[in-house]
Amino acid sequence: HWLMLGSFLLLVVLPTLLWARYLWARASDQYVSSVGFSVRKEESTPSIDLLGGLGGLAGGTGGASDTDILYEYIRSQDMVERIDARLNIKAMFAREWPRDFIFAANPEDHIEDLTDYWQSQVKVLNDTTSGLITLRVSAFTPEDAQQIAAAVFEESSNKINELSAIARDDTTRLTTEELDKARGELTKTRQAMTAL
Repeated sequence: HWLMLGSFLLLVVLPTLLWARYLWARASDQYVSSVGFSVRKEESTPSIDLLGGLGGLAGGTGGASDTDILYEYIRSQDMVERIDARLNIKAMFAREWPRDFIFAANPEDHIEDLTDYWQSQVKVLNDTTSGLITLRVSAFTPEDAQQIAAAVFEESSNKINELSAIARDDTTRLTTEELDKARGELTKTRQAMTAL
C-alpha cells in the first residue's frame, strides 16, 4: 500500500501541483480574437446550349471547395511568412519568453517551428455545410490578437479573390476556345453545303 501511495503521489499529485504552480505563477494570460466569414461565389451557367458542357468547369464540382483551400492556406507556412512580414508575429508570440517558456514562442525558432506554433495559436474552424470559416487567434495582448486576426482575414480575402480571378480567366479562355471551335465547324459545314 505504501508503494501504491508513493507512486500515486509521485506520478499524479506532484505533477499536478507543479503544473498548477506553473500556470498560477509563470504562465501569461492570453487573449482571443475571433472573426467569422463565409466564402461565396457567383454561380452562373452559360445560357448558350453550345457552351452548356462548360458548366462543370466554371462551377467546380470535382475539386476541393474554396473553403477547404482557404482552411489549408490559413494554416500554411506561406500564410505565416506573409503575416510575419507584415506584423512581426515572431516578436508578438515571443513577448513573454523566457518567463512563460511553455506557452510562448522561442524568438530563435525557425519558420517551421513558428508554423507549428502558429497552428496552436490560430485555430481555424471550417463548417463545410454552411461554408462558414471561424478564426480564433490567441496572443499575449488583445491588440496583437486583433491585428493578427485582421491580417489573416485580409490575406484570406486576397487569396480567394486571386483564385476567383484565375478560375474566371480559365473559364473565359475555355469558352473562347469552344466558341472558336464551333465557328470553325460551322464554317466547314457551310462550305460543304455550298459545295453540295
